[in-house]
Amino acid sequence: MKRLFLCLLLLVAAALPVAAEPLSDAVARHAGAIEKPSRQTIGPVIAELAASGDPMVARFLQAWEGKTLGQRKSDRAFFLLAPDAAGYALTDLTGAAAGTAAKADMVELKPNAGVRGLISAALVQFTLSDPDLDRRTEAVDSIAADPSATHLVPLRAAIDGEPDAALKARKARLERLLTLRFDPSSEARIAAIAGFAIETGLDLRASLNPVLATARRVSPGPPPASDNVARLMQPGRDLAEAEAYDLLVAANLAPARLTHEDQRAALTAHLAEGAVGRGAAGRSGQPSGPRPRLYRAGGGRSGAPSRHR
Repeated sequence: MKRLFLCLLLLVAAALPVAAEPLSDAVARHAGAIEKPSRQTIGPVIAELAASGDPMVARFLQAWEGKTLGQRKSDRAFFLLAPDAAGYALTDLTGAAAGTAAKADMVELKPNAGVRGLISAALVQFTLSDPDLDRRTEAVDSIAADPSATHLVPLRAAIDGEPDAALKARKARLERLLTLRFDPSSEARIAAIAGFAIETGLDLRASLNPVLATARRVSPGPPPASDNVARLMQPGRDLAEAEAYDLLVAANLAPARLTHEDQRAALTAHLAEGAVGRGAAGRSGQPSGPRPRLYRAGGGRSGAPSRHR
């Protein structure tokens, strides 16, 4: 009987929801990073705050993004700020009013555009599941107008629990559009494209265009496995050698071609006693013929830069 009771107790304990971590604890743990955030390092901190489960997380992130998050100088405590005759009206991280403070006693936290972009992306998960239908609709509209890879995971998480049938259908469609553009899995992208069957909506075509577009690129070695390579091109067969060399120059993998003006300037700079190298300067008046030979000779004896064809 005791064993049965113990088993039942364990089952009940396992079924209980995990308590959300207070926002104040998570913020205190990362206070330094929040005070002086860097786009390269703040991502995991924002993700941890968003996953804490505290109901105040969304308000905290909105204040941080909107530059209305502040820190009291005396004890480094964080507050949400609102204009007040005394300076600021303070709201603590539980959502309770915390009096006022003079502006001189507070430091306004002003994250840069890169950090604000990461905060905005984290806020998507909250607005997509907001109790207000209008706010959820605005979130879907915002993603549709400017989609990015950061929207894919929170959008997927917000589909099954959507109570409005019409908005749920929009979320599911938008998820497929983002999948075919941003999912790292080729199989997932292909399945998303197949899911549209014969549909030719403008938003579908706008999502497909970047996927189907091709660009010529060069690499000093085999292309990375992560690249979506349509085909390998061979100079002289698939494109002209001159065009291939221009691609190398654009990628900083080869020196730029030397123009006739560059040749003339270098020859003039290295002119000595009417000659450059072993050739007479007077013979190099034509754009082809003697000048390239004189230029190469000058490079060998007088320091002129090498000529690249």
